[in-house]
Amino acid sequence: MSESITWAQGVGLSDGTRPDEPATRQKVVTMMYRLYAVCTGLEPPIFDDSGGGDDLPFTPEEMEILYRIAWAEARGEDDKGLILVINVIINRMNDPAFPNDVRGVVFAPNQFSPITNGAFDRATPDDRIRNAVHRALQGEDYSRGATFFRSVRGAEGSWHERALNRVFTHGNHHFYVSRG
Repeated sequence: MSESITWAQGVGLSDGTRPDEPATRQKVVTMMYRLYAVCTGLEPPIFDDSGGGDDLPFTPEEMEILYRIAWAEARGEDDKGLILVINVIINRMNDPAFPNDVRGVVFAPNQFSPITNGAFDRATPDDRIRNAVHRALQGEDYSRGATFFRSVRGAEGSWHERALNRVFTHGNHHFYVSRG
């Protein structure tokens, strides 16, 4: 048996995911952007999220959800902190333990506090937020596979600290992976 994997396996098309699922489409788009950067030595273009672009990995509604959750969770963080929030959402979409779409991940009960405290609804994402989201969707990933994060403040003794493995801390957030 060959040690290599096929391109389809690399993007999850032979592991039971369907090609029309948003998470699979995002994997394919990310791989295409990375390939573009490697082959050309150029920075990939920014997604056109005006609603008419074919290179958009998510719908305009999903992009707005990503912009708002990034703003609500990490607007005071540096660009890497913003990108990490989106990395966690993408990691969840690619993990069978979570929903495989933006809306399902972000609006899952008791997962993101800005949904319940109103910060998501008050979000006013600016160009810096949008650019960070685009960078994450183009494959910029600092997450080390993290599928959870929480504020450093109040973390001691929290469910996150008891039930998950902390991978690292960036800015005002700890990032975690599931145990086992």
